[in-house]
Amino acid sequence: MIVMEYPRPLFYASTGSREVKKAGNVIAKKYRWFPQTQDAATSRPRVATSNVYLTIEDARGHYTIRQMKESFRNGQHWAIEKNGECIGEVFMPRTVIPSHHRLEVRLTNQDVEKNVDIRFHNRSKADIYFNGGWLGETFTSGMFFNRKIVITMLDESMIDQILVAVLVHTYWCASNVG
Repeated sequence: MIVMEYPRPLFYASTGSREVKKAGNVIAKKYRWFPQTQDAATSRPRVATSNVYLTIEDARGHYTIRQMKESFRNGQHWAIEKNGECIGEVFMPRTVIPSHHRLEVRLTNQDVEKNVDIRFHNRSKADIYFNGGWLGETFTSGMFFNRKIVITMLDESMIDQILVAVLVHTYWCASNVG
């Protein structure tokens, strides 16, 4: 089980690091950050879903999710990078129906495509699928204080757990349902 603590995105409480834990041990640190605007006249307000930055403590590297575009009609698009190299894309269609919230991820690694889908289950729970098969689930707990995201995975050897953690964090921030 992986546990992430973080401030409620609507408060923009912190861009400092937060711990990602497994069995009580810190396995990574997560940093939220926001892009610098070049022109104050055209700057948009900070959006909690803009960027997620996660770095792994054991020096294996880091994952960065960078929002590429956001539109009311077409949803949100991100690029996902590992150690500065693009490894895939993330998409969340825009919907007002909570049961339709989902995060679609396409990872490409040496011409092999892998897919991760995170789909709404109920108000505070979502299912995680890897290449069409059920991989695990995630849920949120806490409201204003002690906010946590919990991830349980059926088989942790199928995909990097840190990658799953950053994708799940992106899902909960972008879906606004948890």
